[in-house]
Amino acid sequence: MFRLIISTIAYERGAHLKAAITNGVPMLAIDVPSVVFDTLVRSSNWIHDEDVWKTIVASMPALQTAYAFQLREAVAKRKAEGHPFVILYATREERIQVLSLSHVS
Repeated sequence: MFRLIISTIAYERGAHLKAAITNGVPMLAIDVPSVVFDTLVRSSNWIHDEDVWKTIVASMPALQTAYAFQLREAVAKRKAEGHPFVILYATREERIQVLSLSHVS
């Protein structure tokens, strides 16, 4: 039973992603340390949770504080526009990750 529920959820999320890709998923190229990128893509809670956000900003280099806020604002804007996903591209490592904006974990 549990496996069926997980499979159903995975299928639904996959279908949701496929539909979003068909309509266009915005991409943001970002220049952040790998540890920050890993934190950003783990969950979208940082968009609205101040405690999570403070942790991310604290892990950024001091000179990138303003950049961090621009990044947060850009992702929040895509979410406000109704995009269920955003693609984050880490320029330093050439890594790509899809971040779900519609399901906060």
